[in-house]
Amino acid sequence: MIGDAQILSLQNYGVSLKIRPILNPLEAKYQRGTIDVLHVPCDDFKKLKFGQPNIVSGALSAFCVKKSVELALNNIVHGLVHAPISKKAWALAGVRFPGHTELIAAECNIKKFGMAIASEPLRTVLATRHISLKDVSKHLTKSAVSTAIFLAFNWMKQKKILKPKIGVCALNPHAGEKGLLGLEEIEIIGHAIKEAKSKISAELFGPLPADSAFKDHKQKKYDCLVTMYHDQSLIPLKLFSAERLVNITLGLPFPRTSPGHGTAFDIAGQKRADPSPMVQAILTAAELTRTF
Repeated sequence: MIGDAQILSLQNYGVSLKIRPILNPLEAKYQRGTIDVLHVPCDDFKKLKFGQPNIVSGALSAFCVKKSVELALNNIVHGLVHAPISKKAWALAGVRFPGHTELIAAECNIKKFGMAIASEPLRTVLATRHISLKDVSKHLTKSAVSTAIFLAFNWMKQKKILKPKIGVCALNPHAGEKGLLGLEEIEIIGHAIKEAKSKISAELFGPLPADSAFKDHKQKKYDCLVTMYHDQSLIPLKLFSAERLVNITLGLPFPRTSPGHGTAFDIAGQKRADPSPMVQAILTAAELTRTF
């Protein structure tokens, strides 16, 4: 774990765990009942309060993410698992990235990267991520869709699916009804699919009406879906199995996961949080280390 060991020691989490500060991951002992914490001191830790994002928590959170990436790039750790972040706190602290995915990619100097959301056996890769719904159409380019398709293909290869079946969702209802309900399927998504078919050994389907695509994915017609925006993935997957939801960053030189949910400030400090998604994120990262 990376964070301020003093903050963790002072909080009452209702469990009898010992916090052991370390200055190097190699000092970790991994003893039962003890959490080894790579100590990142926060001078203003007294300003931190449960459920209240502020400039201090945002700055500390972003710094810890950057530190974790540094460790991974230097092969000191084999994979990363991040807790949810508060985008509000990041904004207050002047962090210009909308989420983990973009910050980590920038730290790695990687241009082609993506966000996958999985609740096995359902898997999705997003063409756009954390942007306003009204802005999705202008950010939805052929390059964005193509990148998502290629990342989905490489992800499936990591899972030993040699010729994956990848469904590509439409943006508009009924896949645009041949242009009557929008032109994105004809001018952008369709062209990206056609281009990808000539470059990868995958079966590509689409543009597909998203509502039926998820039904067919659940019935194992597809190995993975490419979706056009955030909630097109998150709503059906959370309905399917929210406790197993995992966010996976694709295109990095190391495995990186996080739980597929937000910070849940409304229940902060109430000892009501379900740890299942974090457990699943840790198990997924451990599994992914075998393919890197």
